[in-house]
Amino acid sequence: ILLGAVLSIVTLNSNTVAGQKKMIFLPFRVSTEQPQEHLRAGLTSILASRLSERSGQEAVYGAEKTSQLEAMLQSSQPQEAKKILQKMQGSELVLGSLEQQGTRYTIFIQVLGANKAKARSFNRTVDSLDKVIPVLDDLAAEIANSLFHVQAAEQEEPAVVDQDNMSGFQTAH
Repeated sequence: ILLGAVLSIVTLNSNTVAGQKKMIFLPFRVSTEQPQEHLRAGLTSILASRLSERSGQEAVYGAEKTSQLEAMLQSSQPQEAKKILQKMQGSELVLGSLEQQGTRYTIFIQVLGANKAKARSFNRTVDSLDKVIPVLDDLAAEIANSLFHVQAAEQEEPAVVDQDNMSGFQTAH
């Protein structure tokens, strides 16, 4: 329901300022057997900061900044939501969810561009909640590459690798 309303306002919102680099993040939707409401803001913050860092775009997130937009979308008021989104001057709207499916968890991310008719979707499945944050980091890299053509930074090699393939320090002694 929320995605349909979002699609209708984003496709109507073509007044984004040229060259603008602002991503609007709505709070994650969390659907698990045990209540995990604390994850809504935390997962949103992690994804927003990682994606902003990789893409160079400003991230706008947090209940005080996006609650009005989220409320208009949930109450099926796409025209009001469109006005709010235009006022925020975002170039992308990012929606995320974490859904428990049996003993596994699926992370879904949708990115809607202000001037694009179709949402881009990204997802991963993990075995436990403690693997969600590293996977969000991977998804941020994938989104930055896919949408903004930003390659993930290469992993640094350790300064010294010994015969056992363990990194360590090398001294003159």
